[in-house]
Amino acid sequence: MGLISTLTGVSLDAVRAAHKADLADWAREQQLRDHPDLAVLDADLDRIRHRL
Repeated sequence: MGLISTLTGVSLDAVRAAHKADLADWAREQQLRDHPDLAVLDADLDRIRHRL
């Protein structure tokens, strides 16, 4: 991660945070793939979150 930090000019903490967020997004995508019925609920929750 240090190399990514150096190459992009951002802090190591920012790289770690982005990596953690990417892993969380990936895990959520896997859940939705494994349980397609959750996709509708996820879309509804996204709409509600973006309204606030």
